[in-house]
Amino acid sequence: MIGYVKGILEEIEEDCVIVDVNGLGIRILTGGALASQMLAPGSEVKIYTYTYVKEDAFQLYGFISKDELSLFKKLITVSGIGPKGAASILSAFSAEDLRYAIYAGDIKTISKAPGIGKKTAERLVLELKDKVELTSATGYVDGEKATDSEQVKNALKEANAYLDVTVTCNFTPATGEAATEAVGKDQIAQWLIVDNDGLSVSLDGENMATYCTELAKKHDVSKKKTGQFKTTGGSIINVPVASSGQTVDGNKLYEAIAEAINNKKSATVEAVYSEAKEEETGEYVTYGGNYCEVDLTNQMVYVYKNGELVVSSQCVTGCISKGHGTPTGVYSIFSRDKDRYLRGDGYKSWVNFFIPFNGGIGFHDASWRSTFGGNIYLYSGSHGCINMPYSAAKKLYENVTLDEKVIVYGGVDKVTGKAQSLGGADSYNVTEGDGAFNLGVTAEDNAKLTYSSDNNGVVRVDENGNVTIAGVGTATITVKSEATTSYKAGSKTITITVNAKPQPNQTPSVTIGCGNKTVTEGDAPFSLGASASNGAALSYQSSDPSIASVDGAGNVTIYRAGSVQITAIAGEMAGWNSASSSITVTVNPKPQPQPVAPTEPSEQPQQN
Repeated sequence: MIGYVKGILEEIEEDCVIVDVNGLGIRILTGGALASQMLAPGSEVKIYTYTYVKEDAFQLYGFISKDELSLFKKLITVSGIGPKGAASILSAFSAEDLRYAIYAGDIKTISKAPGIGKKTAERLVLELKDKVELTSATGYVDGEKATDSEQVKNALKEANAYLDVTVTCNFTPATGEAATEAVGKDQIAQWLIVDNDGLSVSLDGENMATYCTELAKKHDVSKKKTGQFKTTGGSIINVPVASSGQTVDGNKLYEAIAEAINNKKSATVEAVYSEAKEEETGEYVTYGGNYCEVDLTNQMVYVYKNGELVVSSQCVTGCISKGHGTPTGVYSIFSRDKDRYLRGDGYKSWVNFFIPFNGGIGFHDASWRSTFGGNIYLYSGSHGCINMPYSAAKKLYENVTLDEKVIVYGGVDKVTGKAQSLGGADSYNVTEGDGAFNLGVTAEDNAKLTYSSDNNGVVRVDENGNVTIAGVGTATITVKSEATTSYKAGSKTITITVNAKPQPNQTPSVTIGCGNKTVTEGDAPFSLGASASNGAALSYQSSDPSIASVDGAGNVTIYRAGSVQITAIAGEMAGWNSASSSITVTVNPKPQPQPVAPTEPSEQPQQN
């Protein structure tokens, strides 16, 4: 079982991340805060994991903290909730928020998680209420936050105090009918946030702002006419311009309702109306030279101050393919926030700057994105907000004021493009030591391409598709193309096999044990005693078989006097050259017997 993975974040996908651990790309399914954490490719990460093994799959689920991992393990014990469902629940709530909802039996809140209906939420509460304790961020039980502690009791008391408040909003325009709206328990319950910093209870300002914006629009009694606005790109668009009547000040309505709820006292507030004054514009509406533009088509943000362009930045707007497109229209900035979480269905993201202008939709930095602009918004856009690089969001925050206009225009309502195919080879077979090469991938409309290798220890690929060989083995390169206005996003995989570089053949040594030899005609056969250092089989040759011959076993037979060379040969084999060694065998003639000289008879003395 894998407890955690620590390495370099290589890639972020919709439902997973890929972490490079010493050249091995590990795919981790995202769950909980990991899905929206400010992670940037190239950064070092430590992800706590749960290993899920079944007959046809081996999966890792990743979490940013031990606390989330601990809660995930509890969730999958609930009947009907598997790992995928548990991860989905934790993507909708922080660990601390979910614990509090379970403890409080808040079925309504829990059932908002993707794929979790009312019955499943009820079963979750029933099975986990006695098992889940309010814990610290480390995942270990904090005695001060045990369910029977004074701290928890106080938090519950504070939450109930909010819910006991009723805010009565009176709308009394100078002309038209008066009206009353009551903000009570059911509405306030949707705005409560319980954080883990001591179990503090606070209001969700983002959702409150959306509510107040819609309430102000509902009771707006002004009349509108159409004016013309000249965009930074030079196009002319029609914009609504108040001509007469009264408008509700949404900002002041928000402040009054928030004040009453935060004071935990029921109150009656009077909506503030102001006379709609038509701007003296001449040919075009100029908003006094202070306004923001959001060009959805070109994915650009422009900020003007006193008629001068002070911010020009690429952005990513609402995701069209998922139905989160950023609404067009003319809006007003009603808040300037810093250092907060943005929450919604399926996400919780930390931002440094948040400037809302249309309910919960606003400008903010998006540190989890590495690129902006282009056609990202078509398939991988935001939930509606305007995602910007940190530096641009900071500069916008410093240069806008409340009530400034935001003009949103252009873009598309839906994606109708056809499938995009990527050209180029599907596989490469190369050899270790070969030079770098380009994959040669092409896409329709010259769509932007991104590349990633699942094994940097074998091959690495840069942003232009240039491949560098790093080692022997097989790697898969994934190529993705961004969507265009005519084509959907596409992808393909390319398999690269790197073979080991061939090594030069070695030459063995052949040894003949008997060495040069001198023999005599008629001597008995003898063995060469030859061998090769690589163990190769030997063959033999005689330079003059009439003097001496040699058989396949290296045995030499002598025939006549003379001198002959005997050679032992090691044949060529894989990785080895052929080799040979020779000796000289000198055969002396057989010694001939020496003739015996006849003996002359000797004179014998005669006998008498």
